[in-house]
Amino acid sequence: MKNRIEIDLSVLFERFMGQPVELEPAVSPTGTRIYNAPFEKNPALAEMEQLAAEHGMRFKVWTPQTPGQTEFYANRVNVTIRQTTENGHRW
Repeated sequence: MKNRIEIDLSVLFERFMGQPVELEPAVSPTGTRIYNAPFEKNPALAEMEQLAAEHGMRFKVWTPQTPGQTEFYANRVNVTIRQTTENGHRW
């Protein structure tokens, strides 16, 4: 992987914004309620990961309560999943 990517990410990923994502409730190893976004149920996420890899970038999906730190990596695409305001069951 490259240490730094010089590319306009909106050109690559803008078309994915606003697409619905299916989340599954789960429990972390520490017992915290989390959500998973399985790629087999979310082809857009799988496509985004592949696109990132083709351009030498890492890929991370952040769902509500994702454990971990929000470190900044210049070569990582961070996807944040949020609940819509129109429909409380849509992500």
